[in-house]
Amino acid sequence: MRDLTQCRPGLIVFAIPYVFILNPERGGGRATIASTRALPVQCLDPKIKSLSRLHFDLAMLQGKAAGMDVALMLDLDGHVTEGPGFNVFVVKHGQLFSPPEGILMGITRLTVFELAAEHGIPAREAQLTPYDLYAADEVFITSTAGGIMPLVEIDGRPIADGKPGPVSQRIHGLYWQLRESGTDAVPIFD
Repeated sequence: MRDLTQCRPGLIVFAIPYVFILNPERGGGRATIASTRALPVQCLDPKIKSLSRLHFDLAMLQGKAAGMDVALMLDLDGHVTEGPGFNVFVVKHGQLFSPPEGILMGITRLTVFELAAEHGIPAREAQLTPYDLYAADEVFITSTAGGIMPLVEIDGRPIADGKPGPVSQRIHGLYWQLRESGTDAVPIFD
């Protein structure tokens, strides 16, 4: 049996070219709501980024088997949480909503809240259901691997007109302006 008190912390860093979860030229991603549920916070707090990812992997495999780009996950009560490696935002009547709990508090998610506050876009945390996704004006996901990525279809249902919406496009532009400014980014390759 391994004794965790005898383990020594370590750090490994990979510097690789930027990768995207979704192809940015495709004009938005397609998602499914996975039947695999997110782990309850009482079992594994999702604020801890860990290697315990089997539930994410199962959801991702289900999404790929359905021909989708990504999978979204629900908690045991049926509320939207996150996806494997990304957070979720809904836009309704010009206001942003993102799940408040059962998620990794991603730095790109936090950046969206900061950009929204700076640019007068109402944003808040709220419990979301699958219906909120289906009835949204826009849905987008956020991740360090891709930034702001609009979803245009969930479970075969188009989101609004099935194209990336103006709010997600605005947030996307503001996010990349911030990254390119060097304020919150460090160039790896010159």
